[in-house]
This record gives sequence, structure tokens and C-alpha cells, in this order.
Amino acid sequence: MKFLRVLLIIGIIFIYITPSGADVEVYPIGDYEEKGVETAERVYLSLNEVLGLALMNNFDIQLNLYDRKIKEADMDEEKSIYDTVLTLTGEYDYDRSEAASTILGSSSHSGSAGAKITKKLVTGTDVTIDWQNTRESSDSAFTSLNPSYESSLEMKFTQPLLRNFFGMNDWGAVRITKIDIDNFSSEILDKIENNLADVEKAYWDLVTAKGLVGIRRKMCSKADEFYQINKKKKELGTSELTDLLAAEANRERRKSELEVEDDNLKYRTNRLKLLIDHSRGDEDILPMDSINILDREISFIQKLKTAFQNRRDYERAKNEIKAKKIKFNMKRNSRWPQLDFEGSLKLNGVERMYKDSAADSFTHENPEYYAKATFSFPFEDREARSEYNKAKYEKLKALLNLKKTEKTIVTEINDKVRKANVYRDKAVRAGKIERLQREKLMEEERLFGYGRSDSDRIIRFQEDLLNAQIGTLTSLKEYKDSLIDLYLAQNIFLKKRGLTVQ
Repeated sequence: MKFLRVLLIIGIIFIYITPSGADVEVYPIGDYEEKGVETAERVYLSLNEVLGLALMNNFDIQLNLYDRKIKEADMDEEKSIYDTVLTLTGEYDYDRSEAASTILGSSSHSGSAGAKITKKLVTGTDVTIDWQNTRESSDSAFTSLNPSYESSLEMKFTQPLLRNFFGMNDWGAVRITKIDIDNFSSEILDKIENNLADVEKAYWDLVTAKGLVGIRRKMCSKADEFYQINKKKKELGTSELTDLLAAEANRERRKSELEVEDDNLKYRTNRLKLLIDHSRGDEDILPMDSINILDREISFIQKLKTAFQNRRDYERAKNEIKAKKIKFNMKRNSRWPQLDFEGSLKLNGVERMYKDSAADSFTHENPEYYAKATFSFPFEDREARSEYNKAKYEKLKALLNLKKTEKTIVTEINDKVRKANVYRDKAVRAGKIERLQREKLMEEERLFGYGRSDSDRIIRFQEDLLNAQIGTLTSLKEYKDSLIDLYLAQNIFLKKRGLTVQ
């Protein structure tokens, strides 16, 4: 009888110590259902699908795109100085005022209509074309043409010759605005890239949280099995009460840890839903990707070369130098004297019939020429000198900022590459540590089956394996985050993920 009792105890112990062979990196979705966890509708999403949804739906990305459109509207505002303006006029006057002389007559009628077009050319030339038509009639006996029609066509221009030489300040302002818009669009791309990187990190947070729930669930199951074994051993009188109490306390702790991890999984799910604006709030998002480790270490020189080819802040710094040079030339030109040349040609015709006067205004029979030169020069010119000095120092500051940006890029890439390699080694070692801890626990469970171990050592070794599994997952997540940060530092995250921002 005693022999049968010993065989029964040994059989129960060997059922417990049979290894599960679970992989800590990927946990089957079925684990949630097999353990009786209540689940809502599920949607399986890969990383590429999540990033695509974020690019379309993320609120921060949409706000950034609107900011870019608002900034791009500045170009039309700046180019408005070259707009063509059409002005139409019409007048009518009926005069029966009493006059001191009868020569003027007792009543007169007059009316006029005209059209004027004004435009500034890219050469800085202000051009005006003015077409006017007037009709006059009077009861005066001294009026030679009654009624009379006068039509005139006048073409005028004003050309700056020194200050704003051939419109350099005008088109310079347009070029600066274009550079500002390009730099702003580049900053928006940086923000969108960071937004999408946050989405990817949230995705891997969800992958990690899902893995941690799987680990906690398996450990909770092991703790429950271990408790049942100790309970049966206590009933058979082959173990102490302290072993049973330790096993029960361990089981309750594992349940508590599982509840906390389940809550963290829900939090990570909701955060990802917010970032991609997931329309179905009752669905659970289940990631389809797992974290992998690159086969080789990352080369600093190669990544630095890629960074200088793609860093947007480096391009912005160079664009800023171009803008400051343009502004410097504009302010230097503003210190020149003002010398403007004005000229006009006016043709007109006065006839009894409108068609005749209109025809005469397009002939060269009655021309009127006008020319004028205006020169002005402020002696102190304090305002222009102040603006010139500011522009000079701003240009020097932009050159210095470019050098600073170059140094910053080298430092950042060096830090990111080193960090990625360190976390890669950490993740590899974490996997090795987990394997060793699993083997250690299996060996201790074998000894426990022969009565050469106790509950306290089994619980401690379970804790060691649990921490090793958690360490593997967190190390993989840290490694993935370090790669994302490296891609951001190189400004190649969008390219790496095959994403294009319209």
C-alpha cells in the first residue's frame, strides 16, 4: 500500500514538470480563448496596415498637413505684388447752374467711361494702360463741336534704376518666401515622421504587452498546478503546511500580476486605437508582427553618410543661408539712392462721332510724350543702415548654425548607432539568459520530483524564469525603439516603411 502511494505522488510530480516548450517572443492568439478570457470582436493588423491607417486618420498628422497648406498660401500673398489690376470708371454730369457769362451756355451734359490696367513686372517696372472716353454737349453758341467725343489711350511706366534695381527686392522677397515654405514643409515632414514613429512604437508596445500577458498567464497556470501538487502532498502527509502556504501565496501573486498585465494590454490597445483613429471602439486590435534582431552590427560610417544625405534640418540650414544671402543683398541695395525713370505716351482724338474719336486714339497723329527722372538720397539713412547690419549678422549666424548642425548630426548618429548596437547585444544576451533560466528550472523540477528540492526553490526559480522572459521581451522592445530612433535621426523612417506623404 505504501508502495502504491509513492508511485501516485511521483506520477503527479512528473505531470507537473513536463516542459511546455513555449516561445517567449510570439504567443498564439488561441491562448486567450483557451483560458476562458472574454474577448470582443477582433481585428488582426500588420505594422504596414497600422502605419497606413495612421497616415490617413491620425489627428496630429492631419493637423500638420493643414498647417502646411496654410503656409503654402503665403506664396500667392507674396506674389500678389505682380497681380494685374483692372479698374473701370463711369461718370455723368448735368449742369444747369447759373453762370456769370452767357458764353458758357445755360446747360451742359458730360459723361465719361474708361478702363485702366496696372501691373508690376518682374523687372520692377510699374506699367499702366489707361483708356478713357468722354462725351460733352452744351447749348453754348461758342462750342465748335456739339456734341463732342474725346477718346484717349495712355501708356505709362515707372522703372527703378538704383534702389530696387530691376525689381531685385520684389523678386527677392518672393524667393525668400519660397524658401520659408520649403523649410516649413520640411519641418512638417519631421513632425509627421515622428507621429508615425510614435504609432509604430505604440504597435510594438502592444506586441510586448500581448507577450507579457501570455507569459503571466502561463506562469499563473504553472503556479496553480504547483499549488494543486502541494495540496495533494499535504493531504497525503508528504509535505509541510509551509510548502502549501507558499504555493498558495505564489498562485495569488501570479493572478494579481496577470490582472495588472491584462489592464496594461487594454491600455496599449486603446492608445493604438487613438493614434490610428480606429472607428470600431469595441474591437480588439491584435498585432500580426513580431520583433526580430538584425544579423549584424550597425556601421556608424554608413549611417552617418545616409544621415547627411537625408537630414532635413541640414537642408533647412543650407536653405537658411540662401535666404539670408538674398536678404543681405536686398538690404544692401536698399542703401542705394532712389533713381526712378518715368515715361508715358498718350494718343487721343476729338470728333463729333464716337467711332471717329475712338479710331483717332489708336493712330499716331496726335501724340503726347512725357519723361521724368526722380533722384532722392537720405543723408543719414539710419533705418537702411540698421537693416543692412542686421542682415549681415543674420547671414553670419546662419553659416555658424550650419556648422553646428553638422556637429549635431555626427553626435546624434554616433549615439543612436551605439545605442542600437548595445540594445541588440542586450536582447541577444537576454534570450540566452532566458534559455539558461528555463533549463535551470527544469533541472530543479526534476530534483523536486526525487524529493531533493523544496517549494521555496521552485518558486524562486519560477520567478527567475519569469523575470528572464520579461527581460527578453523588454530588451527586444528597447532594441526596436532604438532602431526607430536611429531611422528618425537619419530622417529615413518614411523611406524605410515605404510611406509617402502627399
